[in-house]
Amino acid sequence: MARKLAVKLEVPARLEQDIFVATLLHDIGKIGFSDKLLAHPVSRMSGEDVGTYRRHPIAGETALMPLAELKEAARIIRSHHERFDGQGFPDGLQGASIPLGSRILSVAND
Repeated sequence: MARKLAVKLEVPARLEQDIFVATLLHDIGKIGFSDKLLAHPVSRMSGEDVGTYRRHPIAGETALMPLAELKEAARIIRSHHERFDGQGFPDGLQGASIPLGSRILSVAND
């Protein structure tokens, strides 16, 4: 869905590819989460678990940054839980400061 949206928005081909890869890997930062944590909806998580959950975009970006061809996908992944009103995470970005690829991934993810 994210790739189709990127095509519809006529983003450059390279960004379209980065969005596609980011979509496939967007929750890679959850590797290592316990089954219990993965099974709980965020609304029912404890404070500590919410903190762990909110760090998964950074962990995903960190895991991918050493691979040169995945740097842009990693940047998209880091910001895929940001919100236009600035209430997202991990950086509290808002509006156009959220990378376009992350905005597209966020819409598809929701």
